[in-house]
Amino acid sequence: MNKIFKNKNYIFFFAPFILGFLTPFSFSPYNLIFINFLTFPGLLYLLNIGKKLKLNNKYFFLIGWLFGFGYFLSGLYWISISLTYEEIFRYLIPFAVILVPAFLAIFYGISTLILKKFVSKKISFILFFSLLLSILEFIRGNILSGFPWNLIAYSWSWSLEIIQVISIIGTYSLNLISLTIFSLPFILFVKTKYNKKYWFFSLLLILFAINYLYGFNVLSQPREKNIEKHDFVIKIISPNIDLKEFLKSENNDIIIKRLIELSNPQADQKTIFIWPEGMFPSIYLSEIKKYHKIFSEAFSNLHLIILGINNLEYQNNVESVYNSLAIVDNNLNLISSY
Repeated sequence: MNKIFKNKNYIFFFAPFILGFLTPFSFSPYNLIFINFLTFPGLLYLLNIGKKLKLNNKYFFLIGWLFGFGYFLSGLYWISISLTYEEIFRYLIPFAVILVPAFLAIFYGISTLILKKFVSKKISFILFFSLLLSILEFIRGNILSGFPWNLIAYSWSWSLEIIQVISIIGTYSLNLISLTIFSLPFILFVKTKYNKKYWFFSLLLILFAINYLYGFNVLSQPREKNIEKHDFVIKIISPNIDLKEFLKSENNDIIIKRLIELSNPQADQKTIFIWPEGMFPSIYLSEIKKYHKIFSEAFSNLHLIILGINNLEYQNNVESVYNSLAIVDNNLNLISSY
């Protein structure tokens, strides 16, 4: 094993990290989907080299883990940004940047470790790789309360035609198909007859074309017949107010008046107003009633307001805070909350 490092082949272990780091650039807003046709075949090629070098289980796990670490480090950068809005969370940024990607990368490490016995230059290896990684992605999504962080299927978010099939087969099935398609260039290194390569490539191309045509057909169908006419208007309010202003309790009256001004309620028009989440971080749902005078003067009984607000509850003398969605009328009477 020392021979690997003496020959400076340690770069071989840096390569999967780079491949993983580049892969999220296939997601929005970049949508550089061609990257996937390089990174996943590159990973398969590295696994083949690993088998040729007779690397042990530790290094096969490391290849997948490094790919996954780069992948999630690059794709989950937004977690650290979300922790910058309040000072008390800033100390968590290093943990979010390093520990979350490090944990999620374990699933990629497990997949490459299992793949060690099946590595080959055969078409079946491409299929087994896609299937195994998809299964582990499914397990990963369910372990994390059903939140599928960075599924490779998100690479198709730019194409409404392609993602229409999700309503039939589901996100994880599209993830399996996507991994297989993105791994296709590895077929150039497969040692098999040209005819087999041709039919395998053609089959995937046909399936992809059918999927695209299906999505195109769904989107092109007239939708007017499914539209129900209502006698009310929905207004979504998005104020240009710095988030820091919301955190100051003394600004609540000012912010409410500003939101009402933007809402421009018409007394004789049935309207549902959707206000931004987090506009009342300094008060709870039970306390909002104190602003009823401002609301009753601005809104009529034809109006409903939907807003996000914290809800304070006590269970067994334990204080619990929930992020709730509340529907209130013009007098701030609670219609419903979730």
